[in-house]
Parts: sequence; C-alpha cells; structure tokens
Amino acid sequence: MPKAKKVGRPKLPKGEAKGRIVPVRFTGADIKAIEARAKSDGKTVSEWIRRAIMGRNVKRWYAYCPGDLHIILFDNHPLEQCQCPGCGSIVKVHGIGEGYVSKDEADKGLAYNKPLDEPNMATLPTRL
Repeated sequence: MPKAKKVGRPKLPKGEAKGRIVPVRFTGADIKAIEARAKSDGKTVSEWIRRAIMGRNVKRWYAYCPGDLHIILFDNHPLEQCQCPGCGSIVKVHGIGEGYVSKDEADKGLAYNKPLDEPNMATLPTRL
C-alpha cells in the first residue's frame, strides 16, 4: 500500500526556511503608535518594526552616477571613474561622501535614498 501524502505545505529547502519569530511585548499605547506609523508609511506592522530596528546603520562610501540616476555604494573611498551597478557602464561619479545605508542597500551596492549622516536619524532624506 502506498504511503499517504502529508497534509499541509511541503517543507522548504534548507536555507530557504522562514525566519524565526521573536516575541516582543508592547504597551497598548505603543501598539497604537506603531500601527499608526506603519499605516502612514504604507507598511505592515512587521515591515515597519523590521525597518525601525534594522534601519540604515551600515556605513559606506557613496557617490552619484551622472544625472543622479543612481547612488553607488562602496566599501572604500571610490575612484572618480567606476562601474555603476545600476546602469552597468563605467561612469565618472560625483558627490563622493560617507553615510549610513541599510544592509540590503549595502549588499546591492546601490542606495535608494541619500545615505544618512548618522545611523539614528529619525527620517530618511529624499534623493537630491
């Protein structure tokens, strides 16, 4: 007799499993404030909390691709000419500086917004 199929979702391959849940307790007022901020930012509560905790706290050198189309990130001080991961071509960059970005941005080598001057800044600046 063949083995019966298991009920539910099949197991994910090793390394692709979902993250671990970490219980955190908030007061009622905190929850209301978090929900309001998440809603105003157009994010779920989980996304908002994750962003608030992980934030933009990875320090990187950055420079602008011509026309400010991309903000390129570097581990070390960049040369004036480099390959832009955003457009794929070798470009002469400008506006070289240091700032804080998210881990996701650092991994991609591109910033979504101007890097922060300090990792604890309350709001993200808009692109120049």
